[in-house]
Amino acid sequence: MKGFNKNRGVPSAVQISAFISAYAKIFINEFKNIENNECIYSDTDSVVLTHKLQDHFVSNEIGKMKLEHKIKDGVFSRKKLYAIINDKDKLIIKASGADNNKLTFDDILNLLRRGGYLFIFLIKVFFCKIFFKFFFNFI
Repeated sequence: MKGFNKNRGVPSAVQISAFISAYAKIFINEFKNIENNECIYSDTDSVVLTHKLQDHFVSNEIGKMKLEHKIKDGVFSRKKLYAIINDKDKLIIKASGADNNKLTFDDILNLLRRGGYLFIFLIKVFFCKIFFKFFFNFI
């Protein structure tokens, strides 16, 4: 490209990041389709399920799922936009592209409402929800 000058000083390879993202998506699919354990939300490296995973899937080791949160309440508007209240009553808001500190649980919930109808899951305390995050490293 004419005029393109990379001054970051960090060697990078798009093909490696594409491979890692694709692998993570394939890996996560195993957990999105577990019988009697509904997937409520997932992203490239995380999944929210209605029940705890079997112990052999969960560890702090690279290549395993890590238990991030036990969820009491949650609303998942879209990928990278959700609010949860964990089992310690801590509010956690993730909003890619926005300031999480300026949003509330109700703000995320209101993004789902149209004419008084709720189009996407509003998670209530029917059972403990579990948030797992996959950590891996290829280096």
